[in-house]
Amino acid sequence: MHCTQCGAEVPDGARFCAACGANTFGTTATVARTRPLAVTLLAILKILTSLGWLLIALLFTFTTVSAGSSTNVPITVLSSRTSCVPPGGAVLTS
Repeated sequence: MHCTQCGAEVPDGARFCAACGANTFGTTATVARTRPLAVTLLAILKILTSLGWLLIALLFTFTTVSAGSSTNVPITVLSSRTSCVPPGGAVLTS
């Protein structure tokens, strides 16, 4: 027998569904739940579209990074406290 609320398998004679807790006492109807084919196909299409966009984003990212790394521009990390010397010679500290 199956639960009328969630469709889970319920042993014969059980008063409550172990999955959802619905009262099964006195119910004899078996509910077969099926998903329409259109819903299944739309879900698969949504997943494939998401994966396609992810692939495009990854390809764009790696293409941009590899093209930018060939210019050999040094990257300098500045600390939160930096000082610089202007052409006049005075030291400025921030």
